[in-house]
Parts: sequence; structure tokens; C-alpha cells
Amino acid sequence: DLENDYSCTCPQGFYGKNCEIIAMTCADGPCFNGGTCVETTTGGYTCRCPPSYTGSNCEKKLDRCSNRPCLNGGQCLDLGQSVLCRCQPGYAGANCQVNVDDCATAPCQNAGTCQDGVNDYTCSCTLGYTGKNCSVRSDACGERPCQNGGTCFTHFTGPVCQCPKGFMGPSC
Repeated sequence: DLENDYSCTCPQGFYGKNCEIIAMTCADGPCFNGGTCVETTTGGYTCRCPPSYTGSNCEKKLDRCSNRPCLNGGQCLDLGQSVLCRCQPGYAGANCQVNVDDCATAPCQNAGTCQDGVNDYTCSCTLGYTGKNCSVRSDACGERPCQNGGTCFTHFTGPVCQCPKGFMGPSC
């Protein structure tokens, strides 16, 4: 402390009124985390950082998961040199970008048509079949569609009602 002024005694590698100017060289070992120091023509240095670090002195660890590379709810794991995405069920690919085709195994039986979902599928069954995979034989007359004593017959278009005298229409 001087009267109306002050002075700073700077540590090695710094100078200026407030020790604000860096005067480090590669001899001072300024690069962290395995960074390689390169002298510049202006008397300073630059650090070449390993792939998982950044910053002027390689002091900041890169978080490769911060830009959310995993899609569709996939979990990101930073492995240093790269990332690994753990995908939710029903998704695949390096970034979980592929919806797995659940219809690829042809799960719908008896000429049912398959519609892919996410880790699931839906079968549209042909007449006479029901169930998740269209594997259950259904009875069109089992739901008793004919009213007022009508008699039900199974037809390829669905149930057909034979109505008693005095009644008519699809359900009698």
C-alpha cells in the first residue's frame, strides 16, 4: 500500500498493474487435462485440447450429452470420445431415431392387416376372427344381433337375421 496508490506483486506468469495480463509460456505448463501447449509467434501460447475438453487451457470438460443427441426419450451416456444412446423399447439406431417395425414379423393371422405403433401393433381382423393377432375364431351370431325372436345366420358379410312375422330390418 502506497500513499494514494498501490502496487501488486504478481505470481509467475502474470504482470500488469493488477496482475491482469497473462505472460505464461509453455514452460509454465498452462494446459490442463492432457492438453498440448504450442508457443505462438506473439510470445504467448495456445492449448490443443483432447477431444473431451475445451477452454483456453483445456480446463472445461465437454458434456457431449448437453445437445440431447438421443431422440424419442433415449438416455445419453458420455463415453469421452463419443456418446452412447440407450433407447426406449420400440426404438433403435445410433440416436434412437428408428421406430422398430413391430409388423415385420407378420403377427396378424388369418389375413388380418397390421398397423405399426411404438413398441406395439394393431391388427385389423377379417370377418370371423378377433383377438390381438386375429387368431380367435369369432361367432358373428354370438352377440345375438337379432331381436324379437329373429334367427341369426352367419354370412360372409356378417350376421344376417331372419325375422318372425310382423318384424323386419337388419335386427328385426
